[in-house]
Amino acid sequence: MEKKIWEDILVPQYVVLLFVNILSTLVVSNVVITSYIFLTLIAFGLAIFGFNSFNMIFDKEIDKITKPERAIPSGKVKESLVKIMGIMFFLIAIGISFITQSLFLPMLVFILITLFYTHPKIYLKKFFISSSLFGVLLYYLFPLITLSFLYNLQIPKEPIVITTTLLFFIAP
Repeated sequence: MEKKIWEDILVPQYVVLLFVNILSTLVVSNVVITSYIFLTLIAFGLAIFGFNSFNMIFDKEIDKITKPERAIPSGKVKESLVKIMGIMFFLIAIGISFITQSLFLPMLVFILITLFYTHPKIYLKKFFISSSLFGVLLYYLFPLITLSFLYNLQIPKEPIVITTTLLFFIAP
């Protein structure tokens, strides 16, 4: 399968956004980045891949009209394959969460938020500016707050405010 198809499904730039924003905040806050912190970020990155997979499934009818070249509406990838991928990403993220201290419950909450955002019956993304708000929440604040609580990190508010403001305007 083409690289472009997988980029459309997984939207890897959002995982890059997660890593760059969180790691830069931790570095300027003089936080030592441990293997547990890194594993936590990997788990969130995989959950974001799962979220993006299900987002593509739930948006297939809209995409038929607005983005017909995408993987599912164009028929380049079967919906069932994307669903299996999404479930696998979520399960691996949950599996990693068992290793990284108390991440299990926050990871389940994170996954539920992503599904509430994109599932057609709830579809939180329909609200005005919700894409920007959820972008900031999912790709920065929720993982950062989780890291802070799990590993007792002391992070000054300045980098959080600056990054949150910037993300609000550049997140989806």
